[in-house]
Amino acid sequence: MRASMIAAAVLLGMASTVSAAQPIAGRVEVVDGDTIKVDGTKERVRLFGIDAPESRQSCRNAAGLRYLCGARAADALAQIVGRNGQVACEEQDRDRYGRIVAICRLDGKDIGAAMVSGGWARDYAQYSHGRYAAREAEAKAKRRGAWAGRWQAPWEWRRERRDGG
Repeated sequence: MRASMIAAAVLLGMASTVSAAQPIAGRVEVVDGDTIKVDGTKERVRLFGIDAPESRQSCRNAAGLRYLCGARAADALAQIVGRNGQVACEEQDRDRYGRIVAICRLDGKDIGAAMVSGGWARDYAQYSHGRYAAREAEAKAKRRGAWAGRWQAPWEWRRERRDGG
């Protein structure tokens, strides 16, 4: 009896893992440069492996003038997904806030990769293990997006605010 209960618990655990990995698909609402809300889901979806400037984060453009690069990153993501963009997301993980972390595609193209290639997000190597590193290097070399000027890595910007810097 005990063995069958353990087997049932294992199967239930596997079923919940399988259901969590089901694709999330639908029209998108952009929350910020690396977070979206997909119609039909209650949760926000964090794009896997990238980190875009925070909404309140400012950067310096090529002329050295400050601008809200977080808002520009959100605009760039909105341009990528389009007005009625239909995305398909594959859950990879959950972040510490409980958000789904997923690789999302529009017409088969990785949205996170497009954000990094456009210079509006960085490869979040701590999580991506370098998945977007070459794209970041190219965007930096070609001075695309925020790379046209100077910008602080979003994870450093958050840490400074958290630590009172």
